[in-house]
Amino acid sequence: PSEKKAISYANPAWSPDGTRLAFESNLEGQRSIYTIRTDGTELRRLTDTTYEDGQPDWSP
Repeated sequence: PSEKKAISYANPAWSPDGTRLAFESNLEGQRSIYTIRTDGTELRRLTDTTYEDGQPDWSP
């Protein structure tokens, strides 16, 4: 049987204009930074490195 890995979501950070949320997740296997619109659309993976990325933050 295949082993299922739990998906985690952590360290949410609101965009300065309040329209997007950045967060870290292991959604695609390795911890990366993602953003999503507050209505749940436009999920985007921002990082794709061999390192585990975390603790997203916005700059103005």
